[in-house]
Formats: sequence, C-alpha cells, structure tokens
Amino acid sequence: MLDVARTTDLGGIEVDDLVCAVSEAVTNGICHGQPPIRVRLWAAPNRVMAAVTDQGDGPTNPFVGLLPTTGTSSTGLGCGWPTRCPCMTLSRTEDGFTIRFTAVYLT
Repeated sequence: MLDVARTTDLGGIEVDDLVCAVSEAVTNGICHGQPPIRVRLWAAPNRVMAAVTDQGDGPTNPFVGLLPTTGTSSTGLGCGWPTRCPCMTLSRTEDGFTIRFTAVYLT
C-alpha cells in the first residue's frame, strides 16, 4: 500500500495517516471480525482509496470512531484518531463489514 500511495501527489503525512488507518482496520478485522479479510486499493494522481472488508458484522456502536472508547481492555488504537484522519465510511453489505478510507491531495 505504501508503494501505491507514494505514486500519487499525497504528502508524507497523508500517506502515513492512510497507512496507519488501513493497518488499524486490518488489525481490527483480525481481532474482532471474521476471515477472510480483504484489502482493496484504488489510486489516482491526487487520491488513494482503500477498503478493508471482513465477514463479521462490524461494530454495534453507531458512534464508533467519533467518541473515545472507555471501559475496554483493548490495547489497540481502536477506531479513533488514526482511523478518522483520512475520510472514513463504514458499511455493512452482503460481503460483510467494510471500512473505506480516502486520502486526497487538495491543491
């Protein structure tokens, strides 16, 4: 993914944020979702889109990623700041649960 993002006009910080967010989504899929976990990437000169899908139901909290988590024993970063840096959408489909990220270079 890093190689794909580096072929775009995105800056280093945007690329690092996107890589961190996708990595955290994959980790959450491994820890809390159901296999298989699929990562898809699309790139254009001024943007990168990534989608991480697992076969689980996804989080039940509609505010996931918007409010800090409390009262958990999780040691991960969660769906908090690292996954909210790039534009993020969550969806449930017949394919499972998908989290999509978009990082855009604005001129």
